[in-house]
Amino acid sequence: MSSNINPNNINTHYPIAGQDNDSQGFRDNFTNTKTNFEFTKDEINDLQNSVLLKNTLQGSDESVNDHNDLNGNMITSALMKNMRQVAITGGTGEIDVSEGSYHQLNLDDNTNSEITLTFINIPNTTTPVSVSKFTVDLIVTNDTNPSYQVYLPVDTIGYKELEYYRSDANGAYYLDLPTGRFVYEFFTIKGDVELMVTPLIQSTY
Repeated sequence: MSSNINPNNINTHYPIAGQDNDSQGFRDNFTNTKTNFEFTKDEINDLQNSVLLKNTLQGSDESVNDHNDLNGNMITSALMKNMRQVAITGGTGEIDVSEGSYHQLNLDDNTNSEITLTFINIPNTTTPVSVSKFTVDLIVTNDTNPSYQVYLPVDTIGYKELEYYRSDANGAYYLDLPTGRFVYEFFTIKGDVELMVTPLIQSTY
């Protein structure tokens, strides 16, 4: 957008030295200066709320300004270099996708022998149509049981292609995992209605 600030409406030749000057010229310059300051304030506030920031702005709330929340807006024709993804370690079977796209869970059968994966805060992928991807890294340790049962969300597609896939007496799908490391990528174009899954690593120890 073009700026509303108009440096040309300030008469820099007023007042004229060595003579009486009409006070209207002063009033016009003061009024136009004040108007330009108001435009400046509004435009700077808009920039602070809209632009991508390398650092937190001085005097601002760090929790607001250091994350660059684009609120679903598109970045076009960008050249990306040395990029990383936020990884979340620990936690339970409830995976908050908004916290990061990579989640690592340590599953130890000394604590429990089964877990149910659920995903919350999946981005809206319908307007515009887009793909949301997130990775789940399961590190399984079985000391007292032969396997660890990981139940999948009901609307999961592709589970039958996974190694160690099983279904229980109620028809629920789960992975019957031995000790090892198992990494899966989940993705969706329908938000939390339908999840697809594909294996990345299925390695036993």
